[in-house]
Amino acid sequence: MRRDLLGIKEDEILLSDFIGVKVYNLDQIKKRKEYLGEIVEVFETAAHNIYVVEGEEYETMIPDVDVFIKKIDLKNRVMETEIIDGMKEIKKKF
Repeated sequence: MRRDLLGIKEDEILLSDFIGVKVYNLDQIKKRKEYLGEIVEVFETAAHNIYVVEGEEYETMIPDVDVFIKKIDLKNRVMETEIIDGMKEIKKKF
């Protein structure tokens, strides 16, 4: 939908703007970036949004809090995170 029809300014961000953003995890110990996948969904909760990231093998749910989200570059469609063990879950194969 066009932003002008909704009355949304160009500098305002919609949750749908995050769909398709590529997510990388910054591994401070190994000094490398790990590609996690793309944001496929954003859940709104009372406390914060949660980004659902799907990669080839894993699904990761990342809360939108400074502890985990380190950088968001919507212009280049990239997000950098620092997740903790247990946030990545193996996708179930049917």
